[in-house]
Amino acid sequence: MFNISISIIIFSFTCISFIQIKQCKQLIALANNQINATTFDKFAFFYTKTLVNILAFKSVISQMVLGFIIPETPISIHTIIQITQKKFDFFATCILLTILSIEYFIIFGFHILAAIYSQQIHSVSRYLLKLYSTKLCTTSFDGNIRFQFKVALYIEKIHTFKRYGVHYGGCGLISIVSFGHVSSGQF
Repeated sequence: MFNISISIIIFSFTCISFIQIKQCKQLIALANNQINATTFDKFAFFYTKTLVNILAFKSVISQMVLGFIIPETPISIHTIIQITQKKFDFFATCILLTILSIEYFIIFGFHILAAIYSQQIHSVSRYLLKLYSTKLCTTSFDGNIRFQFKVALYIEKIHTFKRYGVHYGGCGLISIVSFGHVSSGQF
């Protein structure tokens, strides 16, 4: 029951966050034709608020996933060793393999979700870079220099080498590639 409640909370928060990011992308994409300081400020406020909520919730998600993986890993390894040594009958082996595969799919699902979070967070930067290159850096733009600097600084904060998302503590960003390295033992 507890796992179902946590899953519902995570799924609900994920849906809300992805809808908010989609709304931010739509706001900046629609405003690409006629961008002004007010529209950009509205986008920056809404996107920053969404990003702060995601980053606050990611620490909770990270701790819950870590709380699931740490005790589960030695138990799974011990069970796999017992299965390979044929300590269980056929029926028990089938049940244990089913449980192990469900646990692996749960871990894989969390990693997919974490990788999608990172991709969604940074998907806005493409719209911002397009905005900056097409509207703000052209000579036909009649806006002020302060607004151009404001947009440039915001792009720099989002479009960074240290990507936002769910991390393995201090070991790096969770992505499908990192999950493949960890699951194959190539730390």
